[in-house]
Amino acid sequence: MPLVLAMNDATESGIEYADEPYVAYEYPKRYRKLIRPGEPFVYYRSRARAGGGRQPQVYLGTGIIGDIEPSTTPDRLVCQILDGEEFIVPLPFKDEDGNYLEPGGSRRGFFQQGVRFIPENAFQRIVALGGGGPMDGSDYASGPEASGLVRPGFATAADAQETERQSRLAVAG
Repeated sequence: MPLVLAMNDATESGIEYADEPYVAYEYPKRYRKLIRPGEPFVYYRSRARAGGGRQPQVYLGTGIIGDIEPSTTPDRLVCQILDGEEFIVPLPFKDEDGNYLEPGGSRRGFFQQGVRFIPENAFQRIVALGGGGPMDGSDYASGPEASGLVRPGFATAADAQETERQSRLAVAG
C-alpha cells in the first residue's frame, strides 16, 4: 500500500533526521513494519519551518522505497529512495474546494504521523496533480493524461515489489 513520508524543515518535537531528499530517508524503528522495499510513496512537508514560523503544507514529490539499513543513529533505520521525482511545483494538501487530498485529513493530529498509509486512489490523485506521473499502470486515455498532467509508464506497487524481489534474487544468485 502506498505511503506518505514526512520530509519536514523542522519537527514539532525538535528531533532532526539525516534525510537526503530523493536519495535516502531516515526514520524511527517504530515505522519498520510500514516502510518496505518496493512501496511507492509521496513526500509531505508540514507547516513547521526551520528556525520557527509557518509555511503551507504541501506534497513535494514521489518515489519508491529501496533497500533498508540501520542508521548510524540508534533506534533508527534508513531506506534508499528509488525513482525519486520532485513535483513540478509543491502541491497543496487540500484541493481547490478546501478538501484534504488524504482521507482522514480533517481528523485532529492526522498530519503529525511521520509515516502513514494512503489509499491507492488518493496516492494516484496526488501524483497526477503533482505532475509526477501515475505509478499504477492504469488506462490513461480517459484519465488525467488527457489533460497532460501525467505520464504513463510507472509500475504498480505490486509490480515494483516483484521487480525488487527479482532483482534481489538475481544479485544473490
